Amino acid sequence: MENYNAQDSSASVRVRNEKGLDMINPYAAGIDMHSKTHVACAPSDKYGLHPVLTFGTYTKDLIDMAKWLKENGTTTVAVEATAVFWWPVVEALRSEGLDVLLVNAREVRSVKGRPKTDKLDCEWLRRLHACGMLRGSFIPDADTAAMKNLWGHRQNIEEESARAIMRIQKSLQIMNIRLDIAVTDITGQTGMRILESILSGERDPKKLARLRDPRVKKPEAEVAAALNGNFKPDQLFILKDNLTSYKACRKRIQDTDKELKRKMDALPKKAAAASAPPAAKKSRHYDGPLTREQLFELLGVDLTQIEGVGILTAVSFLVNAGSDMSHWATDKHFVSWLALCPNARQSGGKSGKGRTKRTSSALSHSLRMAAECVGKTDTPLGAFYRRMKARIGSPKAIVATARKLALLFYKAVKSGTMGAAPSVEKYEQLQKERLLKSLLKKAARLGFKVVPTEDAAVA
Repeated sequence: MENYNAQDSSASVRVRNEKGLDMINPYAAGIDMHSKTHVACAPSDKYGLHPVLTFGTYTKDLIDMAKWLKENGTTTVAVEATAVFWWPVVEALRSEGLDVLLVNAREVRSVKGRPKTDKLDCEWLRRLHACGMLRGSFIPDADTAAMKNLWGHRQNIEEESARAIMRIQKSLQIMNIRLDIAVTDITGQTGMRILESILSGERDPKKLARLRDPRVKKPEAEVAAALNGNFKPDQLFILKDNLTSYKACRKRIQDTDKELKRKMDALPKKAAAASAPPAAKKSRHYDGPLTREQLFELLGVDLTQIEGVGILTAVSFLVNAGSDMSHWATDKHFVSWLALCPNARQSGGKSGKGRTKRTSSALSHSLRMAAECVGKTDTPLGAFYRRMKARIGSPKAIVATARKLALLFYKAVKSGTMGAAPSVEKYEQLQKERLLKSLLKKAARLGFKVVPTEDAAVA
């Protein structure tokens, strides 16, 4: 077989039969990525061959790969979403003006029985992309990607902070100092004052109890009884170290919030903060990077108007999906991207169990958490959650409610208006009408006639 490549004589050329499928993207290329090398397959050259070349992973190698693809007539490139290796590759390709299609590795597996090598894999990617058989994943723009990375970093620090709190509680319980019973939050004002006093050498429970805030519900005598424990030097050292770790985490979160807010302030505004609607509910304790009014400026709508949705959920939507919904053709595409819809499994006219796909999406997780909160509210969404929970169980009810939340978010941000939600009474009435209609159809099929009672007729 003839080898052809202007830059590397060791580059191999593969010839495959392109007949049988229409060529949608004749100038498509494919890249098979690895930790130390990237193998690229360019479109056909003047000889009708497809050059294949292996590149390194250094920045210079990525730039050379992008230039080599462009010199070979490439206009669009299919890239596998492998770990985080695709980020610098996509940036290098876009810097040369190439269109990038990021594809899920699970959807481009080669046919069984077909040989598998790096060169064959990149050619398989190129051929599928050339025939239009690949669908791309959402690649956020630079601003959204920066916010998403900072938000993920903030969540990681939050997890570290939570672990430090659990270790503090463990040390206190070993010493039988039940600060967790005396106060609601051991990291609140009262809890921190008591912890600082213990670490400074105070051991008298009565003196420690006097540090309680007047708003603490438990009386001073009960707080003193809870703080009467066995102070062990080793546990006090561990307590001090974990408390220092917790304070460091809070400082890191504040620094991250400042950087995140600086990024968000540079984003284009969709509305003025002065035109934000009044708060629909009393806000809980929140120490995030943005206020409700600032979120309204960036999204154009106040998502916290939805019962059960807080500022953190709205921020999670902004940093993960952005404020531009044009990346998804319809709301169904958006829900599918979040893996909140069933995966169709139908064969022979029978539908199997279409479980939702697994996902690591932070936004999907936030919507599921919000769905649990919505289920406790006296709203149509809350009534929907409780109805689904009684019928199919709590896990599936959470997914179904999270899907409805995703639809509401998408439509609100895309249209710039919040639709008027029906009242709970109207929702329940609609459910009764649907149930009655279903019962009448079933009775008619069985040859029966449903006659309402006198009380029901009056109602």
